[in-house]
Formats: sequence, C-alpha cells, structure tokens
Amino acid sequence: MSLEKKSFPGQFTCKYLCRGEAVHAKVYVFCEGSDPVCAFAGSANYSQTAFLNSQRREVLAECSPARAYDFFKSLKDDTISCLDKTVPTKIAITASNRGGPVETADTARTESKFIEVETDKHSPFYGLQKVSLSLLDRRGRVPPRSGLNWGQRPELRRNPDQAYLPVRGNLMTCGFFPERKQHFTVLTDDDKIIECVRAQDGGKAIHTPHDNSEIGRYIRSRIGVKSGQAVTAEDLARYGRSSIDFYKIDDENYVLDFSRPRGGVNSW
Repeated sequence: MSLEKKSFPGQFTCKYLCRGEAVHAKVYVFCEGSDPVCAFAGSANYSQTAFLNSQRREVLAECSPARAYDFFKSLKDDTISCLDKTVPTKIAITASNRGGPVETADTARTESKFIEVETDKHSPFYGLQKVSLSLLDRRGRVPPRSGLNWGQRPELRRNPDQAYLPVRGNLMTCGFFPERKQHFTVLTDDDKIIECVRAQDGGKAIHTPHDNSEIGRYIRSRIGVKSGQAVTAEDLARYGRSSIDFYKIDDENYVLDFSRPRGGVNSW
C-alpha cells in the first residue's frame, strides 16, 4: 500500500473480490483512456514468475477487447479496494499471508543446505525459509566503498547514501532469491515496503532499483547513522547486529528482519 501511494501515485490500483462466486479467470485488457484496444486470456497469473519464467509453460491467447472489458466491469461491484479499512473483516486471511507459516517446519523442504527453515513456533516467521546476509566482509569490517558504503566515493560524485546488500558465495545460486533483474517486494520488520532487485555480476547485490540510495538511507536510519555518513562495524555493534535475515513468502515477496536481538527493540 505504501508503494502504491509513494512510488507510483495514480498509476496502480488493486481491488479484492469479496462477494459472489470465485473467479479463476486470467484476463488482461489494455485500454486507451476508457476504450479497450486489445485483450488476452489464458493461464498466466498476474506475476513476474508467470510472465518471465519460460519454464512455467504459460499460455495467453488474444481475445475480444470489448468482451474482456465487459467481463472486467461485471466484477467491479463485487470488489473492494485493498486500501479499504474494512478489508480485514471481508477478506479471508490464509496461512500464506504475513502472520502465519506458508508450511509448517515439519513439512517444509529445501534442497539447499544454505537455506534454513524457521522452527520457532512463537516466531511470526515460523515455517518460512530463511537466509542471513552479513553486512561485514571477511575481515569483520563494513567495506569502505561497497555494500552499505557503495556511495562513499566522492571522486565519482555519487550520492553517499547509495548502498546494496551483499549476496555472497553459495547464497547467489541456492535458489532462495529471484533471478537477476527480477524485481521483488520486501516487507520490513518495521512495516516499510521496499522494492528490490538482484543486480551486478551473478546477482551478488540486492539493489533498490528506483533509487540506489533508498536501502542506504533505510539502514542508516535504523542504526542511528546520519544520512551521508559512512557506516562502520562499530555502528552495527552499537545497534546490536551485523546481519539481515530474509524470509521467503513466495517468489516475489519477502520479509526483511533487522530487528534488534531479544532484550532490544523488536517491532514484530
């Protein structure tokens, strides 16, 4: 919801079907103003995985724009805006939503030894796959010109807040994160929404694609470092942790947990 308001004002709206019979159709209509000009129907869900992953073998066929648009309009009275305050009373929340496990820790399976599964039944992430990204290099430092300090290059006139989260070694290929260039949504433990993408050679970095300083400003704000200043290992030590946990909801949605250890501040 925050992404809709702040990043793409007026360009995207979302409504939930809340009345009547279930709708399994996947219909896409393109309009010029209010006039439908082309339309497609088929198997592809409205997701990057469906449209960009050739291994899914999805099919869409061109259909009548007018009939497709009429079908869309016939459903509008049975929908509710995702921003409506009454959504929690009208939409059934399933186990795949935030606050409940996608699958229990007893049944969760992963092919990679680099991916953990949250086994604490008291955790809001119970049952979700998890990886941890260290913000330090092998020498125990925050790299002075990469990672959180990627923008600390005055000779290049970069925004000093520019940053990325490093994805190192086997985590680059373990299958936890999306492929390089595929955007995904990250919900933080303090209820921020950040759009991210894997970038650089081999997908070794998590960027914020619309503004590379967004993730840098966010981390600095969390740990109490002023905007534009370099981040040090001492700053992270004062905050209480030097790694970020990612939990996978699905192929396009993740949770970022940078909360302080127990005994500190945890907003979940």
